[in-house]
Formats: sequence, C-alpha cells, structure tokens
Amino acid sequence: MRKTRIILIAMVIILIMAITYNTYSKDIEFENYNGVNLKIGIFGSTPKIKENQIEFISLDFDNEDIETEIKQYDAVFISEENLAKASNSQYLNLYKNSRKPFFFIKSTKSYMPFIIEEIGYNDIDWEDNNYITGILFEGKALRYWKYSPYNDIENSRNIEEVYSRVFNTIEECKNGVYVQ
Repeated sequence: MRKTRIILIAMVIILIMAITYNTYSKDIEFENYNGVNLKIGIFGSTPKIKENQIEFISLDFDNEDIETEIKQYDAVFISEENLAKASNSQYLNLYKNSRKPFFFIKSTKSYMPFIIEEIGYNDIDWEDNNYITGILFEGKALRYWKYSPYNDIENSRNIEEVYSRVFNTIEECKNGVYVQ
C-alpha cells in the first residue's frame, strides 16, 4: 500500500511538471518591424538585428559638424561603450536641438545623465532594468521611452525584438506620431 501511494504521488508530481513545462515553454511570437526604410546614425558598434530595411551609419563624437550630420538620419543610437562620453554636458545641446530621437543602448542609468548637465554617466549609483532608453526633445518638452527584453531575459531573440520595437517608435517619430 505504501509503495502504491509513493508511485501515485510521483505520477502526480510528474503530471504537474509536464503541465507547467507546456504552459511556460511555448515560444512567444514577436512582431518584426515591417515599416519604411530607416537610416540610423550610430556612435559605436552596430547591433545585430533581424530587419533588412535598417541602415546604420557610423558617427564620431569628434566630428566638428556632428549637429549638421545628424539631421540626415531618422534617429541616433549610442552604444554601451560610448555612454559615459555621451553624458558629457557638451552634448546636451545636441540632444535638445536636433529634434531626432536618441537611443542609449544598455544604459543602466536611464536617461538622466544625458539630460542633466551636472550629472555624468558614472556619477549615478542607481540602476534601472531597461535595455534601451530613448529621448526626444520637442522644444522644452522631453519624450522618453524605455525598452526591456521579454521577461528581462537578455538572449539574442529577445534583444532583436527590443530593436524591432525601437524601430517602430522611430517610424512613429518620423511620421509625427509619438507613443510614450
């Protein structure tokens, strides 16, 4: 009788585990960006993405004519290795006056070091859990976006999906529709 009871309990546990596995292991269908071609300036390394209609053009902070150059792009990305430099107060006017969205890749400090003159990226002790943070100044108004991977899991599939959402936001900005 005791052996039968143990077998029955084991079978119930296995059944519960099988149901849980089937419920939580299904692939989530992510929507790719299917919009217009986008031309994005990037400070740093180009991300791995799924979309073919995105063109990345390398930018350099040392370019004296960077404000004029940025005008030809739909958005600007700043990669992780350039975040500290991008928080330098000399670039605040670039963000404020360009009327282009800027996206900070793997910024764990939100958008604060890029909009407050007295704060550098390495001066902030707290962190947020976003993978990409975006800003757009419209006159004195600031719009911002925060993107995190599905379930906060940073794998290639989830990161590519984050970029697809960013591309949708860029297209909305390009078309004058802003979603925050």
